[in-house]
Amino acid sequence: MTNEQFIRAELALMAWRKGSDYGATDTMMAFMFVARNRFNAGWGDWLSVIKGMYQLGDEGYPSLADTDFRSILQSVDFVQNGSQPDKLTEGALYWAELPADDGIFSAEVKPLLTTVVPCAKVGQVSFFK
Repeated sequence: MTNEQFIRAELALMAWRKGSDYGATDTMMAFMFVARNRFNAGWGDWLSVIKGMYQLGDEGYPSLADTDFRSILQSVDFVQNGSQPDKLTEGALYWAELPADDGIFSAEVKPLLTTVVPCAKVGQVSFFK
């Protein structure tokens, strides 16, 4: 296994761990694009960028029979090497699953959104630059 293959394996695993709960390949792809966007923006080397995307509870391993994960494995090379354009997040660096606007959201979260630009929504996840 080469260094590049290891990075791609970690990238695919992170995408599955972050996006599989949303039940769509596009959400997993979007997390890979965010990692690439952060790498291209100079947030660190590939492994530090991938590690920085994990949160408590992001664990487990996919079934190799999972069709969504197999789709991610087919795409990871093209995302990591930059040959697949980011048409899902349009260059996003951040993400959030935003709640319905219940007043608390308006008071606490909307002021934070003035520092980032919404650029995409993939399933239940919103992406920002």
